[in-house]
Amino acid sequence: MKRVLAVLVSAAVLSGTGVATAGPRIGWLPCEKAPASECATLTVPVDHSRPLGDEFGLAIARHKADPAKRIGTLVAIRDIADSGVDLVADPGAYFSPAIVERFDIVAMDTRGNERSRPITCSLDLLRAWPSGFPKTRAEFDGVLDFNQRLRDDCRANSGPIFDHVSSADVARDVEAIRKALGERQISLYTTGYATITGQQYAERYGSHLRALVLDTAFDHSMNAERYVTSAARSAAGAFAEWEAWNTRTPSSPLHGRDIGKFWDDLAAQADSTGLVDPRYPDWTMDQQAFSSGFFGLGSRGDFTALSNWALSLKPASQQRIAADQAVNYPFNAMICNDYDYRHQSFADYQRLTALETSIAPHTRGMFHPHNTVIECSGHPKPSNPQRPVRVTSGPKILVTSISNPTWSATEWASSVRDQLGDRAVLATYEGVHYGFYESGTCGRAVNDDYLIALKVPADGTKCSG
Repeated sequence: MKRVLAVLVSAAVLSGTGVATAGPRIGWLPCEKAPASECATLTVPVDHSRPLGDEFGLAIARHKADPAKRIGTLVAIRDIADSGVDLVADPGAYFSPAIVERFDIVAMDTRGNERSRPITCSLDLLRAWPSGFPKTRAEFDGVLDFNQRLRDDCRANSGPIFDHVSSADVARDVEAIRKALGERQISLYTTGYATITGQQYAERYGSHLRALVLDTAFDHSMNAERYVTSAARSAAGAFAEWEAWNTRTPSSPLHGRDIGKFWDDLAAQADSTGLVDPRYPDWTMDQQAFSSGFFGLGSRGDFTALSNWALSLKPASQQRIAADQAVNYPFNAMICNDYDYRHQSFADYQRLTALETSIAPHTRGMFHPHNTVIECSGHPKPSNPQRPVRVTSGPKILVTSISNPTWSATEWASSVRDQLGDRAVLATYEGVHYGFYESGTCGRAVNDDYLIALKVPADGTKCSG
């Protein structure tokens, strides 16, 4: 249940109306609901290693630059399942005016997501998701059985695309877009999980890059223990910042409260009977869904909203379910094809869970790394397992991080910077946020200067606003 709500409440607000093309040019047409932008589909192989095999239409969109100021094309991938077509409908809602007027901004709904051959899974199965914190060996075995049933269900609903949605597959889609656009080089902006695609594009096609931003970079080289413990350290830091803010801010609705005890009491309620968010009264949150609220609402440092949300939660009395349907759920297919994170036994699960909980006891580690390891357990070996990144050509790369992120870890970006050596620099926002570019005027200026003028900041640059 922990991700089903997010799947249901997200809506596709923009429809692409272009025609598919397999040639070197794209048949752009005005987007149906955003005619200032252009939409199309680009035909690409389901399996890039079999270019003559099954194909599908990759949904793409473009917002053109001011011709008098145009620098080139910026391909943007914001995260694992964010709609790029929706982003391009109103690029100024995310990118600065300086970026919008100088770049043709091109984005896609990544394969398996939204309009690009979506991976769909049965809602009646998703809503039966077992707890990600099994207390006994029998409950752990039940999780493994559920993972198998969900994988089989999603594959049956979705077809062969289910096995071909790794970050490496998406990187090859980026190259297909570049070729179809007829661009010699592109600038590439990636955030969060999509930075793995950015890294793998640079490895394979570095000479085709003019610039590359890895905003709040993910590290694709870690083992499971490093993954969950490094994330837990960031979670603990973010929670401590929220506690401190409540203590020093008289206007906080939780000012004067013992934040740790308040949160732990809510977590215990979620773990027993569940909690209800008044905004979504038809759904009951378990402990994992509750935990995701902290990482979601806290991700942009809006502690007032987070505090108000926590106060609004009520004990669940009953759970009402929407009608049966298949919903777009690409997460497991993507992540479990990118990371070889699988609990080998119940004892292994207990050991890693104890480690992350000892580091971040209030949040029990960080929501999505914990879920990745438990949800991928029992899956086959991944097609794109983790390994260090090795880039041998291309521009200087801008790697950015957050000191106390809620959806990643500072250590991940530092590790990526170290793997890239003198091919990269690292800039960090000091505080709690989701992404460096969105963190404030400093982060935006560092990114814009790099993308527009190729001005590389000093390695170790710090931003605080």
